[in-house]
Amino acid sequence: MIKKVIPAFIFLFLATLCEAAIWENIPAFPQAQRIKQEEASVNGRQVQTTIYITLSTPQEAVEFYKTRLINFGWKLESKLSVQGIEILIYSKEGKFLNIKSQNILGKNYITVAQSVNPKESVAQASSCPECENKQDSAGKDLRFVPRYPGSIRVNSIERDNGKKALLTYSTKDSIDKVLNFYSQNMGNYYWELDNMVDFQNLPEGVSDKLAMSIQGETLVFKSPSASCIISVTEEPQNKTTVIGVTYNE
Repeated sequence: MIKKVIPAFIFLFLATLCEAAIWENIPAFPQAQRIKQEEASVNGRQVQTTIYITLSTPQEAVEFYKTRLINFGWKLESKLSVQGIEILIYSKEGKFLNIKSQNILGKNYITVAQSVNPKESVAQASSCPECENKQDSAGKDLRFVPRYPGSIRVNSIERDNGKKALLTYSTKDSIDKVLNFYSQNMGNYYWELDNMVDFQNLPEGVSDKLAMSIQGETLVFKSPSASCIISVTEEPQNKTTVIGVTYNE
């Protein structure tokens, strides 16, 4: 079953390995290997995105950038920690910088996204009217995937002209309630449930530490032309449920 889930995280990382940073104003993490570079839309802004892989921990990456980026003129606006994913958000002269560090199967993936133009983000229409005015991040929802009622949009990333998308939401509702919502409503958008993965019953080969640290479940949906993975996990520190939506056309 895990084979159904892993591609949702790995499709971002299929490229030839190379080294060094692509921007002079952003330091490269020591001994990191660059595995992909592209342009994407992050929270409503066009950004340049680079993905690195390292043997460090997400916390080590966070400390490196918090220490070094101030010397490059970047101002730390916020720091988020969601189910083992560390996110730093910076600003500088009207531009923004988003750094995400995440451990996947023993390796740390660092995503560095910098806005191309110094232009303010504009939040786009939500597919969930009752979710408005709840401090959504800028960006947009997927019109062909239902949004959990009352949730807050934390992050929105689009690639390949909308053919690939990754969105993150948070809610105070329970994991079971969220899973029940998607199980009942995805069919109205012509999705068919293809698989379910409980993070407490991962197959051999996945570290015990990873399995113990994750509470939740993933629903894998298919349509004739695309796949959609809904991952619902618990963030015990903030007593919130995190909803990850990964779309692949």
